[in-house]
Amino acid sequence: MASPKLTMTSRNASENGSNGVFTFQLDSPAPAGGLLVKFDTEGSTATLASDYTLLAGTNLSALTANSFVINTGATSASLTVQALNDQKVEGVENVKLNVSVGSGSTTPALPTPLIMQWEVHPFQLP
Repeated sequence: MASPKLTMTSRNASENGSNGVFTFQLDSPAPAGGLLVKFDTEGSTATLASDYTLLAGTNLSALTANSFVINTGATSASLTVQALNDQKVEGVENVKLNVSVGSGSTTPALPTPLIMQWEVHPFQLP
């Protein structure tokens, strides 16, 4: 049985409280044990832990610094990007999510990595 084909979209985040989301769609349900998705953020200008954090969203589990699992039977899942207000005056930063799927010996066609951008709003010191 072939692994499901994975596609991905994104929604922007901002430091003023709006979370960003990477949404994953599968063309068939995730297999028993879930679908392991490996990722890196190479090419990003935002820095994990100082500019943003990653949170498991719908139908997503076992989130680590470089992988997560789309739960058994799910056809969609989400990874939340929570922008952190570092109170620095900066330009637009981005989180680039590069994914690969590791479930058995079959790797489905992968989407082009997407870029999530947000404006970092300056603040005034008293």
